[in-house]
Amino acid sequence: NPDIDVAYQYMMYFFEDDDAYLQEINQQYRSGSLLAGEMKQLCIDRATAWLSNHQEMKDQTAHLVDEFFAADLS
Repeated sequence: NPDIDVAYQYMMYFFEDDDAYLQEINQQYRSGSLLAGEMKQLCIDRATAWLSNHQEMKDQTAHLVDEFFAADLS
């Protein structure tokens, strides 16, 4: 049941912006063609992609943080 499934809720609130895709997942999950384990794997895949992107952006801006704190030490 997507109404109470944590993986689906994470997808809905944090990891998926495409409402049409979410509706498709919702219908598949309710009909039983998408199982809980598959839903969890979808969420894991999206969370992993999000985290990789976050780490990449963090690495790209690390020098700015270093410069900011170096200015305070001078």
